[in-house]
Amino acid sequence: MRIFFSILSIISTLLGFLMIVSFSKDGEIAETLSFGTKGMSFMYILNLYNFLGVLFAFPAERNKYRFILFTFSTIMLLISLSLTFVGLYGFQEP
Repeated sequence: MRIFFSILSIISTLLGFLMIVSFSKDGEIAETLSFGTKGMSFMYILNLYNFLGVLFAFPAERNKYRFILFTFSTIMLLISLSLTFVGLYGFQEP
């Protein structure tokens, strides 16, 4: 069962990573992964993927790859939260 959590963590972290990379280029993959949503719901889905990656990394199989998986998932969550912060407060009109 712990291997299943490792696989779920890898998948959700990679989905979050793909959304960030696609968002910085043309956005076609990000639009597909977010089910065509825009605005706040896009940011919620972006943060949800990365949060699920961290959440599934906790009960994952205990080996040397768990630390790498947990670290990468946490870094991706921090990046997505910082992008959300910039998107919400950085682009407001004065």
